[in-house]
Order: sequence, then C-alpha cells, then structure tokens
Amino acid sequence: MTSSIKEGSSAEKQSGNEDDLYQPKQTTFRLFIQTLKSMFIWYPTNYSKAERKYLFKLDLSIMVYACLSFFAKFLDQTNITNAYVKDLKLFHNELNWLNITYLSGYVFAQVPFLALISRPKYSKYVLPTLEILYGICTFCQSRYYGTEGWRGNPSEIFVRAATWFLCSSVGTMFSGYLQSAAYTHLNGVGGLTGWRWLFVIDGIITIPIAFIGFVFWVGTPESGKPWFFTDEDYALALERRQRYKIEKAGKLDFKVIKRTFSTWHWYVYVFSYICMLMAYYPTGYLTLWMKSKKTYSVPQIDNIPTILSAVSIVSIFVGSSLAAVIKPWKVFIFVNSMFTIYYIIMIIYNVPDGLIFFAFFVTGVGASVSPILYTTVNRVLKNDQEKKAIVMGSMMGIGYFVYTWAPLGMYPTHSKNAENAAPRWKRGYPISFVFSLLLTAAFLLATYLHHRDNKSAATKSIDNVEDSDDENSASSSAAGLATETGKDVSVSVVRPISSARSDI
Repeated sequence: MTSSIKEGSSAEKQSGNEDDLYQPKQTTFRLFIQTLKSMFIWYPTNYSKAERKYLFKLDLSIMVYACLSFFAKFLDQTNITNAYVKDLKLFHNELNWLNITYLSGYVFAQVPFLALISRPKYSKYVLPTLEILYGICTFCQSRYYGTEGWRGNPSEIFVRAATWFLCSSVGTMFSGYLQSAAYTHLNGVGGLTGWRWLFVIDGIITIPIAFIGFVFWVGTPESGKPWFFTDEDYALALERRQRYKIEKAGKLDFKVIKRTFSTWHWYVYVFSYICMLMAYYPTGYLTLWMKSKKTYSVPQIDNIPTILSAVSIVSIFVGSSLAAVIKPWKVFIFVNSMFTIYYIIMIIYNVPDGLIFFAFFVTGVGASVSPILYTTVNRVLKNDQEKKAIVMGSMMGIGYFVYTWAPLGMYPTHSKNAENAAPRWKRGYPISFVFSLLLTAAFLLATYLHHRDNKSAATKSIDNVEDSDDENSASSSAAGLATETGKDVSVSVVRPISSARSDI
C-alpha cells in the first residue's frame, strides 16, 4: 500500500496541480496560444446554460462598473502630470506634494474602507458613494490656481483581473488624447485653459459611473439577491461558493495575527510590493523629460507617451498568459532585463532622444508584473482568507506609504543640485535600479519558500499515511495471531524516525 501511495503521489505531481499550472504537458508555445485564447473565452461551452447566463449577468454588473471606475481613477489621476507640463502653477517640489496629497488618502483610507466594504450591509454602497465624492473633487480641481466572493473558479477570476488591470493603462492613454483634444479645441473657451476643461470633462464622466454603481454593484453574496438576479441565479451563486470552497472571512483575532507574522509570506510579499512600486516610479514621467527638451509641442507631449500605455496593455495580456504556461519567475527575469536596459540608459542620460524614447517604451512590459504578483499571493494563500487579507492589505498600505514619501528624496521636481531634480534624477535612477533587482530576487525567494513548504507538507502527508498503514497492518497481524492462539495479544507500534521528525 505504501508503494501505491508513493506512486499515486508521483502521478498526482506529474498530472499537475494548481500550483504547477505552468508545467507544460504539450509544447510551451501551444499552451501559450491556448491560454491567450482563453483570455477571450469567458463563457466556456462546458458550462451549463444557466451558469453561462449567471456569469454574463455578473460581468455586466461587476466588470462594467469596476473597469469604468478604475478607468476614471487613472484618467483623473494622470491629469495632474499632464496639467503640470501646461500652465499649472506649481513651483519647486509642489508636484511631489500634490502627488503625496493624492496618495495619502489612498494609504490612510484603505484599511477602514476595506473593512467597511466587507460588511454585507454596506458593501453595495461604499464604492459608488466614494466615486461621487471623487467626481466632485475632480470638478473642484478645474478651479485650482496654484500651490472575490461571487466568483469561484480561479481561471474566471484570472482573466477578469487581467482585464481590470488593463483599465489603468487605458485610462492613462485616454487621458493623453483627451488632454491633447482639450488643448487644441477648448483652450481659452469660457476663460478656462485646456487642462482645466479636462478636469471638467473627467468629472462629467466620473459622476454617472458612480450612479451605475448604485444600480448594478452587487456587494457580497451575504448582501442579498441583486434585483436583476432570478432566484435560480442567486441559488447558483451560493452553490458555486461551496463548490469552489470560497471561505467567508472570519474574525481577525490574535491567532490570525500570530499566524500571519510567524511565517515568511507577509515579510517577503510586502517587501516585493515596495520594490515593485519604487522600481517603476520614474517610468511614468516621460512627459517631464519631453517638456525639459523644449523641442516638442504640447500635442506631442500629450500623445507620444500613450505609446507606453499601449505597450502596457499588450504586456498585461501576453505576460499574464505566459505566467500560466511557464514558471512566473521567468517572466520576472525577462521584465527585469528590460528594466536593466532602461536604467542603464537613464543613468547615462546624455544619449540620443530616440534611445530615451526606447528606454521608456520598453518599461511597458512591467505592467504584467502587478497582476502576476497579486495572482501569486491569491494562489499561495488561498486556504487562509484572513491571512491573505492582512498580507494584501499590508502590501498596498505599506507599499504606497513608502511610494508616497520616498520620491521627495529620490525624485524631487526641484533641488539645489539640478542633476538630482526632474527629469535628470541622477540620484533616483540608480536607487530604483537596485529596487528593480531586489524585486526579482524577492520573487525568486518567495517561489523557493513556497515550493519548500509544499514539499514539506507533501512529505509529512505521506509519512502520516505510512504510519497509519503500519498501525493498521500491525493491528491486523495482532488480530490474526489472537485468533490463531486464542490469546489476547497487545502490540506496541513504534513510529518511524522520519515521521517523528515531521511532527516536530
């Protein structure tokens, strides 16, 4: 029986499990193409008609609103940099401080609102309400004058998460086109400059999205049946939750805290996220370099950087698909090699303009890292919802806290030493290059530790089964001997050393 157990374990490992999806059974290229196709096939034919209908309704509510909301966020946020290169009256490091103002709200509001949105009573209304407030703030900026529960199948979540991440790049790209159009056609209309009109347009876009959320946002399954769901749809949602073993979030007690901080996951993943944010910080400021050259027109400064967003969109799809076929750490190494090229060029700095453009555009491949990192954390901590919530919340909270304040020293827009200021950043580029290397090293470490844990758990499981098999065998022999001799025979079973070691 022990032999069959080991053979079964080996066969299971060869057949692949959820942690080894990237181990190819066919050629890597064919698997990549199949995975890329699956990004566009959201309703597989092997699903029942009722399940496809349910997912379609869910996409119309969750995906439409979430993607529009994320698009609007980056549309509004990108306008600050676009306005800065126009006539936004900011001096010295005021652009840094304005970005800090934006990100401080993100950092400090994250934990309370994440906790609030997980409560069934409020989950339907938190995001739309915040969207309205965000839209009002966007309108106000035009007057500035200076200084997972409803889904279950991991593959369903994966393709939709990648689509959601795309909206940040689409929002950033669309902002450039809108700014160019506003500058060309609305500059001076009503006494407002083009960048002011862009904030007005963004507000007009944002407010209706918020009302869409009030109507269609479904909250959590515990929030009750959405108005557009039939009783059968809602019953299917609850059944799928059990089918895919999606646990409800429990209480965050001391046991969860101890469990979180006594293992490597929190430390390595939070550090990885900080490295990612700091490594990618300067890649969004091509506009500052173009403005400093004084040879590019306003429409060119608005439109040319959108090429970077286009590269990011392609990279998210291709990178996410590759990570499902090959080992994700290989994607990280490729991305890091592209960033190495970028940082070498920017550290040298005095190179032809074409080389600077190339350096910025290749950083678009880095857009694939964020969804891969989030997906990895979700997969590794899938069986501990509370721990996962703390780890991911800490990644974003601590990561953006560092991201908010570090640029004052690393990437100032003004400095007594001009070479340390934008866009030269003689001090900032080498530091971010180090963060880029540390990001890859941290992800490799996380991969190693996760596989070590899996191997240890598998060994312990096999040893426990062997012990049980030995005990059963000894008991059977004792029973047979007692039957033959007519005497009561007691057998003491000694555990193997390997089992004793695994129990420690």
